[in-house]
Amino acid sequence: MGDEYSSYRVLVADDQRMVAETLAEVIRCRLGCDTMSCGDGDAALEILESRPVDAFVTDMLMPGCHGIELIQQAKAIRPHCDIIVMTAYPAEFPYIAVVEAGASDFIIKPYPMEEICARLLSRFREQGRREKETIHEVESTQSDSGNGQSDRYVLLFENNMNGMVVVRNSDRKIEDVNQAFCEWYGGDRTMLLGHPIMGLVSENHSERLEVGLDVIATTGRGALAGLALQRSDATVGQVDISISFVEHNNEGLFLLACRDVTEQHHVQDRLIELANMDDLTGLLNRRVFNGRLASAMEWADQGSGPLSIALIDLDEFKHCNDTYGHQVGDTVLRQAGESIRKHIRNSDEGFRYGGDEFALVLRGADATVAARAAERIQNAFKEHPCYGVTMSIGIAQYRSGCSLTGLLREADAAMYAAKSSGRNAIHIVSDPL
Repeated sequence: MGDEYSSYRVLVADDQRMVAETLAEVIRCRLGCDTMSCGDGDAALEILESRPVDAFVTDMLMPGCHGIELIQQAKAIRPHCDIIVMTAYPAEFPYIAVVEAGASDFIIKPYPMEEICARLLSRFREQGRREKETIHEVESTQSDSGNGQSDRYVLLFENNMNGMVVVRNSDRKIEDVNQAFCEWYGGDRTMLLGHPIMGLVSENHSERLEVGLDVIATTGRGALAGLALQRSDATVGQVDISISFVEHNNEGLFLLACRDVTEQHHVQDRLIELANMDDLTGLLNRRVFNGRLASAMEWADQGSGPLSIALIDLDEFKHCNDTYGHQVGDTVLRQAGESIRKHIRNSDEGFRYGGDEFALVLRGADATVAARAAERIQNAFKEHPCYGVTMSIGIAQYRSGCSLTGLLREADAAMYAAKSSGRNAIHIVSDPL
């Protein structure tokens, strides 16, 4: 990201300090902005009072001030600060209530930490835009009268390079669109006029737009970043939308200025993917391991299911490198990565943890299930030319209250126990440290 977002300041609040600190560090590394973290709502409000903050990422259930009250107080202190809410209890904190309290976005736990970064990136970009100037001009034009009003409306609306859509508040149907939006959509104006705007929105984004329009009908203006809209050919594009609510001829109208950011989202997703991947093995890299493990531990603490981790060490790998050369060593590492990728479940994640060490995070797996996965990986690896290299695997099952470092220490001890037993073995930790 370079220095593009180095001037932005982000505050992360979560009662699990490890989660808050890890997320703050991920945001700092990904976006380059200044980050802070704290473990309760009162501390968050003190920070907001004492220094400017551009974005506030917060859990909803914490010691001190929390929930809707925290959002309202934070917004009162920093009206221009974007607030992104994280919660594992969406039923207790409905989306509409959170947005009405002042939040800009809403994420349900557990979540990939990269999703937070993507949401922040969209908010930062929105803060820097000047599309509202165009909206103000159109509003001004709509308040004029006579032929001058009509001429200026055509000039600003029809010829705008951004897609412009007018939606009636009464039935949320499209009243008018400009040529730019028709071209983006892939159809003519007659296909869109009278069409419900919600019919263009991807199902998983429809609530965001519905709630956003409800709020903007009261506040007058707002914005939604990264909204997924369907084109006429059923493909999905990402748009950032600036929205204004106006009264015209005793009818409430929404004016939507749509900017296509599909390609930017693809590029951003690809950059995040590349930054997280190990080129040689195709597995996730160590850079994201702690964050993914912390997220999985939080998932397990919520009662979602058991969690186990496994650490894998390649026995005699140094001897293989020294004897056959580094090209053969790289081949062995690729074979290990392939064996892991093809023999873990969709809910599991595999990482290249170090030079010849690998790690697994296995959600919904107790130690016994994890051992079966380890055995599948071992057997698959043996089918390749291994040049004398085998796998020693240590497994530890997460227990509530165990720290991330403690869990890793247990798995590491189990892995060394497997090596000590003669290598090419699987060992489950029996006496937690």
